[in-house]
Amino acid sequence: MGKSRYIPYGYCIRNGEIAVNSAEAEIIKRIYTLYLNGKSYLEISRILQSEDMKYSINADWNKNNIGRILHNERYLGNEKYPCILDKSVFCEVSARIRKSSSQKAIANSDELVSLKGLMHCNNCGGRMNNRDGKWLCVKCELGVKLKNEDVAERIVQLSNRLIACPDLVNIPPFKPYSPNMEIKRLENEINRELEKPGCNEEYIKSLIQSLIDLKYSVCDDDANGRQGERIRALLHKSESGEKLNIELLTSIAKRIIVQKDGGFFIILKNGQKMK
Repeated sequence: MGKSRYIPYGYCIRNGEIAVNSAEAEIIKRIYTLYLNGKSYLEISRILQSEDMKYSINADWNKNNIGRILHNERYLGNEKYPCILDKSVFCEVSARIRKSSSQKAIANSDELVSLKGLMHCNNCGGRMNNRDGKWLCVKCELGVKLKNEDVAERIVQLSNRLIACPDLVNIPPFKPYSPNMEIKRLENEINRELEKPGCNEEYIKSLIQSLIDLKYSVCDDDANGRQGERIRALLHKSESGEKLNIELLTSIAKRIIVQKDGGFFIILKNGQKMK
C-alpha cells in the first residue's frame, strides 16, 4: 500500500484494476457490526487503535475515517468498485445513522442544552448530562434512558397545566415569629448566668450563639411565599403552546429530578414538587 490513500479503504489495485483488499474488507465488516452493536464512531476507532491497526501508513484510526467508512455506498458495489457489504447491512447502518443524527440535533438545540443545568439525579442529587440518548449522573454515574423529545413533551404538558391553573402553585401563609420552648429555656438560662457573680463569659457566648441559631431556624422570611406569588404572576402572563418555553421553565423551576425508571418531577423555585 502507498503512503497515501488514492482509493477508498477496502480496495487495492491489482493487475491495473480496482479489487477488494480482503484484509481491509474484513475490518470494514467488523466496523459495521460494531456500530450495529451500539458502539460509537469514537469507540470503534479506539478498539482498532488498541489492536495496533492502522488506517493507512501515515494515519491512525479516528472517528472521522470510521464515519467515512460507514457512509460509503461504494461498498455495495458498482461498475467500478466490487461489492464488499450486503445491502441489508448497509441500509440498517444508514437508518441508525439518520436516527442518531436526528437525536443529536434535538439534544444540541438551544432549548435542550439549557435543560442540562436543571437536570439532577434522584439517587444522589448530582447534575446530569445527556449522552447518546441517556441522561448520566456526573457523581454516581446513574444512567437513565430518557428521550429528549419525551422530556420536552412532558414539560410542555406540565407548563400548560400550570398556565391554565396558576393556583396550583402554593403560596404558604406567612408565619410570624413565635419563640418555642427551647428558645425560652435558652433565654432563661442566659439571664440566670448573667446574674451570677463572676459569670463564665465563654459559656454565655456559646449560649447566645445557640440562641441566635435557633431563632434563625424558626424564623419565616416568607421567601417561598414571595416565590410562589412571582411564579403565579409569570404563569398569568404566559400562553400555553406546543413548544418548550425554556425562558418560562428556567424562571419558575429550580431543578428537574430524574428518577431511575425514567420518570421525573420538577422542583419549583418555591420548593414545591410538581409532576
